[in-house]
Amino acid sequence: MAHMSFFPDVEPPTRPPRLRSSVPRWLEPPSNELAVPVAIVVVLARRPGVALCLRRIDVYREGWRFALSVRAARVDTMTDDEWFDVLELVQQRSPRRRNLGVDGLRLGIEFPDGSKVIGNEARHPAAITASDPDTPLLTFRHSGGGGNDDEYDLGMHAWLWPAPAPERGPCRLVCDWRALNIPEQSLVIETNELVAAREHVVDVWGDSRTPLDVPNLARQLFELASANEQVAHRIRASDNVAETRSAIRVLAREKGIRIRTAVMGDVLVVVRADAAVWSESTQTMRAKLTPSP
Repeated sequence: MAHMSFFPDVEPPTRPPRLRSSVPRWLEPPSNELAVPVAIVVVLARRPGVALCLRRIDVYREGWRFALSVRAARVDTMTDDEWFDVLELVQQRSPRRRNLGVDGLRLGIEFPDGSKVIGNEARHPAAITASDPDTPLLTFRHSGGGGNDDEYDLGMHAWLWPAPAPERGPCRLVCDWRALNIPEQSLVIETNELVAAREHVVDVWGDSRTPLDVPNLARQLFELASANEQVAHRIRASDNVAETRSAIRVLAREKGIRIRTAVMGDVLVVVRADAAVWSESTQTMRAKLTPSP
């Protein structure tokens, strides 16, 4: 006699499809790019026992991430209550401290034309929409911290999207923290090195990444050529070269800059008409118009 199981057969439950979501590019840096770190090491502001520091700027293709740290150190004249108040302010542990409003840390960027963007904390982002915002955004978040009984170091990141056009000149990073008696301070940031670094950003997944659309690719190549006189871009299968060249010419006319574009094998080159490369040797020209590996 065949053995009959005591338990009835049960069909495995059907799992619902897992919902997948993506973070907008204006809210945080892309995970498929390896940024180029540009060292800018400076104390932005300090008061007894607290300092706000800029450690570097991580350059991505479309934005910059400012790596900041808030350092706290107990000074000899502090009572226990005063030291705990400083830690609470820096760490923002309690709801009372998280709702400081204008008394909390504020960050902003001023552009050369006088326009500005003021940072929002990532845990309270603006409404996420399918379309990109019409104006630049600066979003910051904590990246962890630690210390001992007498010192504490809190890391922070501030993501600026999109990065400003290089021909606009230097920017100004502005900060204050009224609750910690840190008045408004600022730092002028020259953009030439940051713009040049974008050409060396690495794609983690190679050509499998989501390509830049035509307007963004054209803007990126135009800005790099404007700042560095020339740029060479390795053409990907997904690139619409004809439309990109046309969009670059439109940008050049709008800015009053004479630009030439050409396709050399699998490379799209964009060169200013007044670039030094036109009068240099063939060997030098070839080297300047060859993309970085």
